Amino acid sequence: MSENSDSFNWIKKVNIGLLFLFIAVLVNIFITSPKSLPSLKSTNVLDRTNYPQYLPTYRKKFMPHLKNNTYLDYTGAGVYPDILIERFREKMTSYFPYNYHTDKNTTQADDIVNYARNELLKFLGTDSEHYSVIFLASATQALKLVGENFPWTNKSKFYYTRFNHNSVLGIRRYAIAHGAEFNATRNFQSLLNIAKNMSKPGPIIHLLAMPLEDNFAGTKPTHEIMHEITHINGSFAILADAAAYLPTNPLNLTEYPFHAVDMSFYKIFGFPNYGALVIRNDFMNQLKKSYFSANSADKEDGDQYKIKKFPEGLEDDYAIPENAFALIEGIRFLSGIGMENIQKHVATLTKRLYDGLAGLNARIYGNHHLEDDSQQGGIVAFNLIRHDGQPYGYSSVVESASQEYFHLRGGCHCNPGACFNATGLRESVVKSYFDKKTTCGDKYDVINNVPLGAVRASLGWASTEEDVDKFINYISETYIL
Repeated sequence: MSENSDSFNWIKKVNIGLLFLFIAVLVNIFITSPKSLPSLKSTNVLDRTNYPQYLPTYRKKFMPHLKNNTYLDYTGAGVYPDILIERFREKMTSYFPYNYHTDKNTTQADDIVNYARNELLKFLGTDSEHYSVIFLASATQALKLVGENFPWTNKSKFYYTRFNHNSVLGIRRYAIAHGAEFNATRNFQSLLNIAKNMSKPGPIIHLLAMPLEDNFAGTKPTHEIMHEITHINGSFAILADAAAYLPTNPLNLTEYPFHAVDMSFYKIFGFPNYGALVIRNDFMNQLKKSYFSANSADKEDGDQYKIKKFPEGLEDDYAIPENAFALIEGIRFLSGIGMENIQKHVATLTKRLYDGLAGLNARIYGNHHLEDDSQQGGIVAFNLIRHDGQPYGYSSVVESASQEYFHLRGGCHCNPGACFNATGLRESVVKSYFDKKTTCGDKYDVINNVPLGAVRASLGWASTEEDVDKFINYISETYIL
């Protein structure tokens, strides 16, 4: 009996000791835990309540394709989280595909596509009463559609800023074919002044084009210019190239009612590889459709054909539900975070990257010096300068960085006007220099100590402070001796 009592007392003492030890551990955790950090519960959702604090953890858990990579080319292409692919897969397993030309039961598919159109318009702050969505293969095809079907006359004028992408500049060919004039303006204010001079009411015969963010250095027009130029009624249409803008900036077409806006979904969401033209209904009805396909024509009989009513008549390829599924999920994901939050996050990281590179003998282009994120997007375009004042070739910088898994872009990025303006290339020597090049990103990057392009590091919704700091450290350790 005494032996059992002793055993019981011993067990009792051990349990009490373990209890006190457990309490001590809890107290220690409570006392030493940093109280200044936000509490982030484990979740598979990235939204307004935890972005961007939870982003580094979210990336590690749900974006394994970024592991061991420092992605700094968001202007070229976006990145997608696993959840977008998973949601797309779930949709596709419950959707029965069909041939549009033979299957008469197309109501479900049309409903899906139309729902995607309305969600995109909502994402852009407008609705189907004012705008229509034309689904196309890319942003380039959207720009081509405007140029090809614009109501040109021999009195038309095509004005565009020098900071436009080649895909916008290509519209000049359509203008020339109709005997119209074209001219490049030096800045956004000049384009606004031209719009003011065209403020007489009348049918639209002139076209003005501007990037909402140039893809070379990330310069943007002020909100004041965007508002004023879109509220002038005249005989012109304003075409806004938003391919580089929309991935990191909100756009409200009620506030800024551009006549037409092109966009690329793989740049915005990372998936799908698809694009659209969002066009004002009053402008759309002034377009003159030339080419027609089996999808855009109601019937053809020899030389006789009838184009479908717009906007369907402007879609030469059928808008498939598969792409609509992916678009809907992409909009849902970024809307959950909030484009305003993404814009703020990217602006903070862009300043961090600019400040870091500015102290490393880098020549940086754009509007960073203004310290105004309404005029500077999430791009830091730069050239590294040697101690003797000569530039490193951008191609060697990009190629060396890729060996360390940094993803960058080098060259003029198909934006010659912004490139020449930034690097200071005189128009008199541009042709002689560029006759030696094969592409805008080839290895002919420095001639007579003049850089023919730049390194572009661009940030996006999934960028982190670690990405920025890692790249700054790499540049410092590799090029600053």
